[in-house]
Amino acid sequence: LLTAPRPGCKVGESSAAVAARQPGPTMARSVDCSFVNTMETRFRDTKRRMMTALEMVNIRDRADVRAEIEVLKRERLAYEQESIQICEALARSEAYNRTLEA
Repeated sequence: LLTAPRPGCKVGESSAAVAARQPGPTMARSVDCSFVNTMETRFRDTKRRMMTALEMVNIRDRADVRAEIEVLKRERLAYEQESIQICEALARSEAYNRTLEA
């Protein structure tokens, strides 16, 4: 292998060296990143839609829970009123039994 030109040989610059030094896009700069940007945008949009859907589910769930609580409150009031009526009926029945026993 020869590492240096022989004496008397004229050495010039190769066209590859000239092209390498020319200003302009290199391989790294000429890569089209629009696909990556598009995918980032899609991921961001998907994440935003997922978060919105999750918020809607939470809102709906909270509304469902509130509605269930209201139903349970009404049922509790109805059961309390029924319990009061049963206690009053029991007291009347016991009073009637006492009058019959007397």
